[in-house]
Amino acid sequence: MAADESASRDLLYLDPAEGARVGVTQAIFLNKLRHWTGWKRERNQVDANGEVWVYNTFAGWKQQIPWLSESKFREMTRELREAGLIETKQANSPNRRNHYRLTEKGAEP
Repeated sequence: MAADESASRDLLYLDPAEGARVGVTQAIFLNKLRHWTGWKRERNQVDANGEVWVYNTFAGWKQQIPWLSESKFREMTRELREAGLIETKQANSPNRRNHYRLTEKGAEP
């Protein structure tokens, strides 16, 4: 991986209007989810329905958004689900890795 690609992956982007509408951390999370969705779509990693699901553990998200506590992360993802911006599912595996998908409403800032 090129150094500039690694550095850009670590940056946190915020759309100010989206941050004001849904909250700063929520907007950053949505932008991270958009990034990984695009990354997977570019590599044709879609399911049978053409949907892109991004999976991660809480620890994995915490590496990307370091100030998140587990309780705040759960609250944030619940709020984003209730707002119709994301969908979540949990894989049937021992690692309890959650999968996240942007809805049409959540796909654009």
